Amino acid sequence: MSNKVRDGQKAVAAVQNKIQNKFFKEKISVSMYETEGSKDARARNSLSIGEEYTDGDGKVWFRDENGVLKNQSSFLGKYTMPFFCPDCNKIMKGKADNKMWALYSKCMDCVAIIETNLKAKGKFEEYENTKITANANSWVKDMEQLAKDWIVDNNKEKEQFVMNSSGEMETWDVKGKKNHNLESLKEKITNVEKQLKEK
Repeated sequence: MSNKVRDGQKAVAAVQNKIQNKFFKEKISVSMYETEGSKDARARNSLSIGEEYTDGDGKVWFRDENGVLKNQSSFLGKYTMPFFCPDCNKIMKGKADNKMWALYSKCMDCVAIIETNLKAKGKFEEYENTKITANANSWVKDMEQLAKDWIVDNNKEKEQFVMNSSGEMETWDVKGKKNHNLESLKEKITNVEKQLKEK
């Protein structure tokens, strides 16, 4: 065997030795510990329906009756459409799903199935009338509050400054003045309440 071959074999053996010592003989130590964030995430994900959990930041998390994980301190928790429908686990996207989420906390397909079943059972008219009545009652409540707020503001308001056509400021006394729009609103509220009572 020639010297070149022996030198080559020694070089290969030396490289193999270095590789063995570098990567396979050194002890590798791995330390694993759980962070507060991962503990909170595990606890949140393991919540059952109706259970609550307070994380390290003081936020209260709960799982609602639909199985959706929500944050009590977040205003948007209820109103933000999730990625998946809580009933059928379908991906929710688009305006129709967004609208149905705001109204029913379900996707468009789930609402369509519910309404189709109601029509098949002959109960859809009753369901529809209940929804219409609830909307009308809500409208009456909102308009009554609007009228009360306007009356309170009108009684406080003593003067209103208005610029005339020549650019001069005028002072008008508006306290206690009759407002035809308010009278029209009160009349509409009375008519809707009357129709609701007749139903």
